[in-house]
This record gives sequence, C-alpha cells and structure tokens, in this order.
Amino acid sequence: MDLFEQLVGVLTAGERLRFEIARNPDGGLTLLVQPLLIRPVENLEGDAAPLRAALAMPLRITGSIAELDARLPALLATYGERRRDVEMKVTSLEALKEAGKAGARLLEQGTKAAAGTSAVAAAPLDPTPTPTPVPAPARSAPAVPVDPNNLFA
Repeated sequence: MDLFEQLVGVLTAGERLRFEIARNPDGGLTLLVQPLLIRPVENLEGDAAPLRAALAMPLRITGSIAELDARLPALLATYGERRRDVEMKVTSLEALKEAGKAGARLLEQGTKAAAGTSAVAAAPLDPTPTPTPVPAPARSAPAVPVDPNNLFA
C-alpha cells in the first residue's frame, strides 16, 4: 500500500489531514498526523463531545528513518481503524439522539391530539401492587452421608 493510500485511510468522510515531518537534532524524524475535523471540537456539546475530541487526537511518531519506514504503515492502519470505530460510535450516538427527539415529538403530538378529542374517564389506579408469585425452591437430592475422614467431601 502506498503512503497516500495509508494517509487517506486515516480520514473519515469530508475531513482533511495535516502531515508534518520534523528533523530532530539526533538525525531522527518526528512525524505528526493531525486530522482536521469538519466541526471544531470547541463547538461540540453533549455526550458526543468526548468522542469527537478523540477523533481530533493526532498521531505523533519519533524514530530513525529506518524505524519509521518499518513502523509507519502498521501505525497508520491501526490509527485509521480506531478513528473509524470512534466515528461509528459518534454516528450511532447522534442517530440515537435524533430518534429519541423524534419519538418525543410524536408523543407530544399524540398527547395534544388526545387532549383535543372527547375525554374518557380513566379508571383509577389501584394503589396496592399485585403480588408476584414466588417459585417454590427446587427439591434437592437426598442427603449423602459425609465421611469426616474424607478430605474431598
């Protein structure tokens, strides 16, 4: 797999990527792979905010040129897989919230529609709870005499 295919594998739909290379005084390199999110993390709120913030976390690698040549493909693949996993969680959470909002709207509309029709007297609720039957305990096997000298009994 080529470098650009690996870098594109890090991104989710519509994102951009910043890729920086710095030469260290010891001759090694430091690479920074920084996804740039569509919506800034500062504008997020609610349960999805920590997940979206996790998507903004950069990948920083330091090592010799030979080490980076050997390790970079696997690190980018793992980083991309983890980002896709978090993105799926964000999408699922946002879809769940939308479904909850839609359900609340339907419930509200149903309540308003019911209030507009003729009122039917509701039967009063019985304040005493109905007892739940408790199953009888299972019968155990007949008792076996225990030998006090047996260590395994």
